[in-house]
Amino acid sequence: MNKKQTAILLALIFLLGLLLRLHSLGSESFWLDEGATALTIKKYSYSEILINTIKFGQILPDYYSSNLDLPTYYLILKFWTSMFGLNEFSLRFISAIFGSLSIILIYLISKEIFDSNAGVISALLLSTSIVMIEYSQEARLYSFLAFIALLSGYFLVSLIKTNSNKLLLAFIISNLIGIYIHYTFIFFVVFELVYLLYPELLSFIKERKIKLKKIHLCCIILLLAYIPLLPRLLRPSIVATHSLGKFSVLVIGKIFLQLNSWLYPSLELRNNLNNANFQALALPDWILLLSIMAVALMLSILFLKGIYASMNAKKKLHRFPVVWMTSVLAAAFIALFQTISTFGSVRHFLFIIPAYFIIASYGFSRLKWKYRTTLLTLYILLIMPSFYSYYANINNPQYREAALFLEDNIRNGDKIIVSIPSVKVPLSYYSSKLTMLYGVSNLNDAKSFIHRDTSVWLVLSTKYADQEGTIKSYFDKNYNLVEFKSFFDIQIYHYSK
Repeated sequence: MNKKQTAILLALIFLLGLLLRLHSLGSESFWLDEGATALTIKKYSYSEILINTIKFGQILPDYYSSNLDLPTYYLILKFWTSMFGLNEFSLRFISAIFGSLSIILIYLISKEIFDSNAGVISALLLSTSIVMIEYSQEARLYSFLAFIALLSGYFLVSLIKTNSNKLLLAFIISNLIGIYIHYTFIFFVVFELVYLLYPELLSFIKERKIKLKKIHLCCIILLLAYIPLLPRLLRPSIVATHSLGKFSVLVIGKIFLQLNSWLYPSLELRNNLNNANFQALALPDWILLLSIMAVALMLSILFLKGIYASMNAKKKLHRFPVVWMTSVLAAAFIALFQTISTFGSVRHFLFIIPAYFIIASYGFSRLKWKYRTTLLTLYILLIMPSFYSYYANINNPQYREAALFLEDNIRNGDKIIVSIPSVKVPLSYYSSKLTMLYGVSNLNDAKSFIHRDTSVWLVLSTKYADQEGTIKSYFDKNYNLVEFKSFFDIQIYHYSK
C-alpha cells in the first residue's frame, strides 16, 4: 500500500473503533467501581479529591479503607464534567476518547518498530478488541492508563531512533503522568527501564550516539517520582468486596483469554455455564463460545509467530514489544501473586494488550498477502458474535433502576440493608434520598442495624452477596415479605412485622 491508501485505511479503522466505543455508551447503569468514580466527582471538589488521595490514599474515605488511589485521573475527570456534565455518557466519553486515540498510537509504534503493514493490522486488532472496547466504555482510569503507556512507548521508540531532547522530555512527562494515575503503572516503568538498560540496546544506543547520561538521568527522574509513593507501594491496603479464590491455572487462563476476546453472555447462557448445563445451550450460544475460542487460537498462534520472527530479526528494536510484554507480566505476577485472584482480570495491567497485538500483527504481516487477507477476513467474521453479545446483553447490575425504585417506594424511617458495603456507593450516587443505607458483610452486622424496626428493605446484589443465605433466611423467619422486585443482578425485598 502507498501512503495515501494507508492513511485512508487507518482513518477508516479509527472511525470504526470510535463508533464501537461510542455505541450505547450511556445506556447501562454504573457498576460498583464506576459508581465510586461518579460519587467522587459528585461529592468532592478539586481540593478535596487531592487531599483525600494524599492523606488517605482513597477517593472515597467514608466508604473504603484501601490506600491505592491517586489523584490525576479524578482531577481530569472533575474538570471534564464541569464542561460536559455528570452522567453515564459524559463520564464514559473521556474513556472512549482515550481508547480511540490509542488506535493511532499503536499504529505509530508498530510502524516505527516494524512497518506500516504491521501498524495497520495492530490498529485493526486494537480497534476491534472487545476487551479494549469494554474498558473504553467504563468511567474508570484503565483506558487512560493504556493510552499513557502507548504514548510513553511511542516517545521511547522515537527517542531511540532520533536522539531528540524534546522526545526525551515528552517521554519523562508522559511517564510522570502515568506514575500518578495508578500504582500498576510501575510495571510499565519497569519494562521501560529494563529495555533502556538492556545490554544489547546499550550498544545500539551508543551506535546512535545517544549520550548515556540522558538515559541515566531519565531513569533517576522516574525512580525519584516513586519516593512519595513508596510507603503505600511497600504496604498496600487492598480492600476487595469479594475474593475470586486462590491463584490458579484458571486465573491465568482467564487473563490469557482476555488478551484475545471475552464473553458477555445473556442471563440464560450465564446460568447454563455456571451450572455446567451444556446440554441446554442453543446453537447461537455454541457459535458465540466457539468463535471466542477460535479468535483466541488464531491470535495466540500469530502471537507466537510474531515472537519468533521478532527474536530472530537483525534489528534490535524488533524485540521492543516482546520485552514490553514479558517484563510487565513478570513484574506484575511477582508483585501481585497473592492478590491476582482477587483482581481476577487483565484490567489492572491493560497496557500489555497493545504489546500482545503489536507482536501478533507482526506475525500477520509476515504471512503472504493472500493468507494474510484470508485470516484477517476470518478474524472479522469470528468477532461478530462477540460484538452482538456485548451490545445486546446487559452487563452491569442495574443500580440506577434499583435506586429509583427504592426512592419511589421507601417510607420515612425505612432502613435499607445492603448485602455488601460497597453497593452503597452506586445507590448513593443515583439517589441522595436514600439516607438510611446500611452496608453489611454478615448477619451480625445486619442485626446491629435493624433493632426493632418494623419495615426494612433488603438489597442483595452480585453473586458474592450473602452466599450462605443467612441474612435472607433471618429476614424470612422474623419478618413478612411484603414486596419483591428484581433487576439485573439485584434483588430487592421489602419486609415488615
